[in-house]
Amino acid sequence: MVAAAAVAVVGFTAGHGDSHTTASGGVHVPAPPVKSAPPTPNSAPSAGSLVDDSAPPTLVPRVAQVSRVMGSAAMEPIDKLNGPGMFADKASPAECAGAILPAAATTYSGSGARSTYVQALHDQDPGTPITVFNAVTTFMTESAAADFVNQQPSTWQGCQAGPIVLDPDKDKPLTWTIRNVAQRDNMLTANTSLRGAPATCQRAMTVKRNVVIDVTACSGNPADSGVALASMIAERMGQPA
Repeated sequence: MVAAAAVAVVGFTAGHGDSHTTASGGVHVPAPPVKSAPPTPNSAPSAGSLVDDSAPPTLVPRVAQVSRVMGSAAMEPIDKLNGPGMFADKASPAECAGAILPAAATTYSGSGARSTYVQALHDQDPGTPITVFNAVTTFMTESAAADFVNQQPSTWQGCQAGPIVLDPDKDKPLTWTIRNVAQRDNMLTANTSLRGAPATCQRAMTVKRNVVIDVTACSGNPADSGVALASMIAERMGQPA
């Protein structure tokens, strides 16, 4: 279930019903293919059990909760990006795609990842640069999920060495930087920024049971909003982050 997307997560505007999307500064971003309709959320899994592959849509916060964390009057789904599947964006250096984007297919490839759901939201006011991507991915076992997360800190640290270009083979690639990579308890964090964009992002990644929680929260002042959202998702599995 891999859905391609060239995503500018800062200053992102998705045209409803349009054939294209546009990033801040007029950067053309090709629209991803339409994803299949997401399953209807029921209830979060009980504490202590392995999380089923059908459960990821039940783990993401309500839109109103995300709006409160981000200080937004009202957020709404980015229709072309919200739903099941991973993003197929490539990067240069190749190993840095997942440092910038949550649910980057190239990063999860070969890891044993099973089912992914991405909650993609932005502020209803196109002039407000608030965007959130909450991604949750199930693995076969708790140890497989933990192993994946434990491999990311060294990769993210290495990606601080220079700019990261998303979709370098496209006409208008997107240049990012990552800094302040840190491990706080079992939460991996970093700050990312897109060249010329009006906002910055906090990346946050953690693991609970057999689920990897992979978040990007972007705004004029993201502070610890990514950590807050990742912790909120973890709490829906019956355990605090």
